[in-house]
Amino acid sequence: IFFHIAILSYLPNVSVKNNLEQSNDINWYKFTLNKSGTVVFNMKYPKQGYSSSYWELKVYSANDGDSPLMTEYYYGMKSGNSADANQKINYDSKTLGLDAGTYYLKIGRDTYFSSDDYDLTLKFTETELCEKEPNDYYGSATQITVNNPYIGSLSDSYDIDWYKFTLNKS
Repeated sequence: IFFHIAILSYLPNVSVKNNLEQSNDINWYKFTLNKSGTVVFNMKYPKQGYSSSYWELKVYSANDGDSPLMTEYYYGMKSGNSADANQKINYDSKTLGLDAGTYYLKIGRDTYFSSDDYDLTLKFTETELCEKEPNDYYGSATQITVNNPYIGSLSDSYDIDWYKFTLNKS
């Protein structure tokens, strides 16, 4: 199933309600960024019975559907909380820097399965001062300028971020 998340530079914080009806379901979302910036994926969902992971979220570039740019796991309970069906978890993913372009978001089951509804919101912040995935190799390093702070994030324990800059002779 493909859903289109509106262009976020015009409609920030658009929320989509969905669920996984069966344990083998996968929900796909397509989103397009008109400008470079950072994205954060927020999910709100009812607490589950275990603290293990229920949903796996992966982000792919439309140019490379084989290697996810980020993988994030959404857990049934926050640490130290017990299950309470009336209370929702509100969880933000890691920050992901992206160039303008089209991307796909895949949500599927992880360790445990839940058919409960989730609310998904893609939060976008326009900025050039961020790493831009993919930048895992020397040849795909993010260009930066000196004396500017940049936003970066390691999406998992195997992620490597490369940056390149030029120093002018003084």
